[in-house]
Amino acid sequence: METKKPEISVLMSVYTESEEEIISSVESILYQTFSNFEIILVNDNPLSKETKNILEKIRKKDNRIRLLVNDRNRGLGYSLNKAIRNARAKILARMDTVDTSRQDRFEKQISFIRKNPKIDLLFTQWIDIDEKNKIVLRKPSHIDFANIHKSFFIRSMLMHPSLLAHKKVFLENPYPDMDRPEDIVLWLKLIRKGYKFDIIEEPLYFYYIDRLNIEQRHSKIKTYSKNLLPHLLHEIHYYWKNIYFWMYFIRIFFEYLVSRNFLFFKIFHTRATFIWKKIFGI
Repeated sequence: METKKPEISVLMSVYTESEEEIISSVESILYQTFSNFEIILVNDNPLSKETKNILEKIRKKDNRIRLLVNDRNRGLGYSLNKAIRNARAKILARMDTVDTSRQDRFEKQISFIRKNPKIDLLFTQWIDIDEKNKIVLRKPSHIDFANIHKSFFIRSMLMHPSLLAHKKVFLENPYPDMDRPEDIVLWLKLIRKGYKFDIIEEPLYFYYIDRLNIEQRHSKIKTYSKNLLPHLLHEIHYYWKNIYFWMYFIRIFFEYLVSRNFLFFKIFHTRATFIWKKIFGI
């Protein structure tokens, strides 16, 4: 008997996350009030027997779960593109394997998309939770999204794994096959091509933060800025009249410069981040 075609395909890539984290994340989807979806898990750690066994066990929990396996560690962009090509639904949702979603997330998002079919990419507000269970509510607004050519460059407003979007957007514009930040590079492209972004002004996603020490933050910023800078240079042709793009470009260039030397990073980066947040209220 033919199974009902899902309305949403949920994309999740797994690398070295723990069994507890993966199960918590998957179950937050399985128990959604909206139930017509499939979950596509991509094993991006195929050499690990532990990861294989965890995912095989999870796959048996529910017939809505499908499992894809990469030939080797390929990264998030590659894994998401693979999941998109195999997705049965016309609407895609993202989910990270260390976070959780509120039980009514998909119900609210799919209702919004049905009422607003011209919206291409729909995000939600979210809650940051650190290792001490400190909670911070992140509240980008419809106004931020209406002014996305400004706000995207000065504040954190697009929580990638809270995304619900039309599949055709990503078939026409695949994730770049690169190390992070593949999402920022893709958003830059989609914004200047005129795709419509919007948000549900409710915190429907729980983002769990690892508090990094100074060495870990340095390594992350060093890699992030090095990978992002060439793509910003490529986008200058399209954004050269946008003063906020230039402010963001200067910020990433500064992060690239100071992260070349650990001592400079230690002295300047925290102070510069504090000033940026004070200026833009984030």
